[in-house]
Amino acid sequence: MDVRLLGNVEIHHGGGVVGLARAGERCVLATLALVPRRRVPVDTLVAHLWGDDPPDNAGRTVATYLRTVRRAVAQAGGGRDWLRNHRPGAYELDIEPDLVDYHRFTRLAKVARDRQGAGDGAGAVAAYQQAVALRRGEALAGVTGDWAGNWRWSVEREFVEVLCNLYEQQLSMGAHAEVAANVAGLITQVVPTDRMILLGASGLAGSGQHAAIRDFYRRAATRMSATAQVRPSAEVHAMVRQLVAQPAARLTPPAAAGSPVESPVESPVESTVEPPAQHVTMVADRSGNVYQSAGDQYIGDTSDLR
Repeated sequence: MDVRLLGNVEIHHGGGVVGLARAGERCVLATLALVPRRRVPVDTLVAHLWGDDPPDNAGRTVATYLRTVRRAVAQAGGGRDWLRNHRPGAYELDIEPDLVDYHRFTRLAKVARDRQGAGDGAGAVAAYQQAVALRRGEALAGVTGDWAGNWRWSVEREFVEVLCNLYEQQLSMGAHAEVAANVAGLITQVVPTDRMILLGASGLAGSGQHAAIRDFYRRAATRMSATAQVRPSAEVHAMVRQLVAQPAARLTPPAAAGSPVESPVESPVESTVEPPAQHVTMVADRSGNVYQSAGDQYIGDTSDLR
């Protein structure tokens, strides 16, 4: 049995799919599946379904939803007793966490980070790719309400961070063209971050596609503005300008994921790109190079920044 939350909320089994017709039923399954083998009070289910304004018959409606979810679990090959009723007023989905796609995603992401930290680049890439392949669309699709919306936003941020970790590792292994192609396709499906934009631009530059950087930046900034109501930060803007102006430069974006920050700077597509007046270069022992801009340090190749 495979409970899926990273896309449509449904249960897969032996090649078949058990869906839930009502958004409330999907919300109840998602709430229980996110904390398997833990008791969830009915009050929590009510809050996830209706927020601060539940209907008078909320308790009876939740009970109806729970019966439907129990039948779905049994139809997918599980036992009806896997959805347990703990009196008074709590329920538990008694399944292994690995039967839920979100928990497999987080486990694989940790495996990938551990391999990355141990210097196993190929192993890290493989685990990251397995993790991102679990996403089939917007998380909790078809589940309404504030709780679902907030969790959806949170897990999308997790997903983008894992993607960026993957792209960063691939760039370090020379897979610039692959990163550039993947990021260019994904910026229309997720909310881009500063880090994702820098990785995509670096992939384009590293694969010799400097002429495509401006269009990529324009599309990413437009998507960011439309979905998150912010623009790429001034630091991102400056680094993209430098990549466009100096095709020979290869800059590695900062490792830490940052939230997009609203910036009034003009788009590099619309402005005249001029080489920066000067650079501050710092060489650190046992690291390739350090490029410092606006008080932040970025690891890069000092030979190309002098």
